[in-house]
Amino acid sequence: MISILGPKASRRYLSLPILGPVIDGFSRWLFQRGYTFLTVRGHVHAVRRFDGSLYRLGVRALADLTHDHFETACREYPPYVHLTARHMERFLEETGKLAPRPCAPATPTAAELDRFTEYMRSVRGLEPSTIHSHAQYVTRFLHRLGYDRDPDALARLPIKEVDAFLCECAKTLNRYSLQHVVAYMRAFLKYCFERGALLKPLHTMIDTPRVYRLEQLPRSLPWETVGALLRSIDRTSALGMRDYAMLYLMTAYGLRSCEVVALALDDVDWRAGIVSIPQKKTRSRLTLPLTDDVAGVLVAYLKVRSVLPYRELFLRAHAPQVS
Repeated sequence: MISILGPKASRRYLSLPILGPVIDGFSRWLFQRGYTFLTVRGHVHAVRRFDGSLYRLGVRALADLTHDHFETACREYPPYVHLTARHMERFLEETGKLAPRPCAPATPTAAELDRFTEYMRSVRGLEPSTIHSHAQYVTRFLHRLGYDRDPDALARLPIKEVDAFLCECAKTLNRYSLQHVVAYMRAFLKYCFERGALLKPLHTMIDTPRVYRLEQLPRSLPWETVGALLRSIDRTSALGMRDYAMLYLMTAYGLRSCEVVALALDDVDWRAGIVSIPQKKTRSRLTLPLTDDVAGVLVAYLKVRSVLPYRELFLRAHAPQVS
């Protein structure tokens, strides 16, 4: 692979004292993640500079490399070399040539969050995406309280602190989104009260923002509007074909965006003429007929889809195309 990037300079790169033995595999790894020829060649050029910095730090072999060496060497170079170093660091970790970073000691916030997420997973049976949404705002709330400096702040928590946090969130959220944050806070405060960390049931004292009927966008659009949207997509590019296929699946089957994004090549059974949609909340599958129109749209998209070793049906436009 490295000989394709630079036929005349390949021997020079392969003979680098530290990263030379892995530079060919590194370039192949970048290609597999969807990076372009010019981007991969730029990273390979940066590896040569980074290798020299590691050598000056006293590193003489790949086995001597540590994460501290990466941190120290990055200080000498501009951001684009930092990015190459991060890619190389991740590549070496994934291939087992660099030990993973040691886990940092858990902070009081992290420990509290671990307990709460485990409760949401094992007791309430919530999906990872829902747990992530809860954890995101609970983390912000605990940081606002200064929980890492004062773990007793939760036990002394007054309702006015909760109201102040929700008012802060309201500056960037509409009332509909704020309803979700209120639900997250109620769940967390109820959990804390039930396990004895709170003396008062603060979860019963939070008001929900009022949302009025018909103030939101309509839940459905006239078919003429949907057709105009589909016709407006430029299908002369691979990106346009991908967008058209995703929107067509939503309109043809009434799928949600998260369901379309989760589709894999294995979910389309061409012989049986069905599409199997994974349902995260019910942990089941919704089987739908593969109509001729949908099949035609998918075939047209797959003809221009990037040839990468990923089973996901729809890939990102920018590398890494699957994260």
